[in-house]
Amino acid sequence: MAIHIASGSTLRRDLSVVAQEYDAELAAQMFIADRVAPRLPVAVQAAAYPVWIRENFVKEDDVNRNNDGSYNRIDGGLGTLTFSCDEHGLEASLDDRTRKMYTNFIDYETQMTRTLRHRILKARERRVASMVINTSTYSAVSASVNWDTASTGVPLTDIATGITTINLKTGIPASMMSLVLSKADFDNCVSTTQVINKLQYTYGGGGGDNKGIIPHLIRPAQLAAICGIKEVHVGMGGYDTTEEGITPSMSAIWTAGYAMLAVLGTPGGGLDTFGAWHTFDWTADSSDMPVVERYRDETRRADIVRVRDDADEVATAEADLLNYLIDTST
Repeated sequence: MAIHIASGSTLRRDLSVVAQEYDAELAAQMFIADRVAPRLPVAVQAAAYPVWIRENFVKEDDVNRNNDGSYNRIDGGLGTLTFSCDEHGLEASLDDRTRKMYTNFIDYETQMTRTLRHRILKARERRVASMVINTSTYSAVSASVNWDTASTGVPLTDIATGITTINLKTGIPASMMSLVLSKADFDNCVSTTQVINKLQYTYGGGGGDNKGIIPHLIRPAQLAAICGIKEVHVGMGGYDTTEEGITPSMSAIWTAGYAMLAVLGTPGGGLDTFGAWHTFDWTADSSDMPVVERYRDETRRADIVRVRDDADEVATAEADLLNYLIDTST
């Protein structure tokens, strides 16, 4: 594949590997976007793509062979939407003097590549969170009791209702479903008496009086196990909306007050595997994603490192078909 790069810039495959390693190791512990909306490489910037619709799962058909020997035909169609990849990227100036100052402590070029990638991934996390926890797109079902009411909240009951709802619409079992929620909602969930009672005989140190259960030590995998679902993904981290030098104004990336039960696509899989959301990565510039480039700015005696990708995060299923949104605060 031809590699198209800006005039005067150099494609740095070694730094692309650094960014990929960051994605796989550190970023995977901080961000959940790649799990919620798995990436799919595409050769075109924009195109139509198929979408799972209700009729694919619940349509009742007459499967008996006709007297004339023919068989009834189904429409067999899928819904169709379009994606259009947008370029996302950032640059950092590696000043010659600063690089020399740091040379005994860090690899400045490598560290700035990781920093750029981190900030690009944080922006992606916000886009995915806004797409998934979206009451304009998805119908929010009120929890039986607010999850922050520890004594009477029943999150396991609410999740079980969601499992039944998705299963009735699609036939998909709980073992293929995952829960996506904010850290605040996860903490509220595992602090409820209902969850603690469920865990008391399986969580180390548990007892009839619940004294052995420490909510903040309960892990997402434990919650997934007692719900009978595939995984629980906890969205963490925040972002500062103010300019540099001004007192920070922090907001959570994943909005508290909602929990999304959904069938998620398989990382590395295609659209033929069920999934509510995916990310299309346009790889025309390079098969190595993200793309990392460097060019020289002699007027500032600095090397400029640029990290970029071209992507679009989209829904790949009809709304409320492969997902069930719980309003945990009402």
